[in-house]
Amino acid sequence: MFAWLKCKMTEKQLQNWERTRKRGEIDFILVRGVLVFGAGVTVLRLCEDVLLLHMSLSAALVSDMLVQCVAGGLLVGWFTWKINEKNYQSNLTRLKSTEFTESK
Repeated sequence: MFAWLKCKMTEKQLQNWERTRKRGEIDFILVRGVLVFGAGVTVLRLCEDVLLLHMSLSAALVSDMLVQCVAGGLLVGWFTWKINEKNYQSNLTRLKSTEFTESK
């Protein structure tokens, strides 16, 4: 189940994730989830509503979207962290067992 969530990481990807891990889970969730995903979706939704649906831009519309997109960003950031961390741990285990086998 959910085989698409599992992937083999290259050495470079492992090193990148190690650097990301040092900054911490909260930093990852806030930056990647809320700022990148949440803010991006908010801007896209506002553009869609104003330009395509011809809605007027109001404080209520913006605040409603911000709340929804921040909540969504928190979930996306948390889920992405968990998946990446699980992949990292399984790849570390795989690499360690490979190194152990090769050293025999």
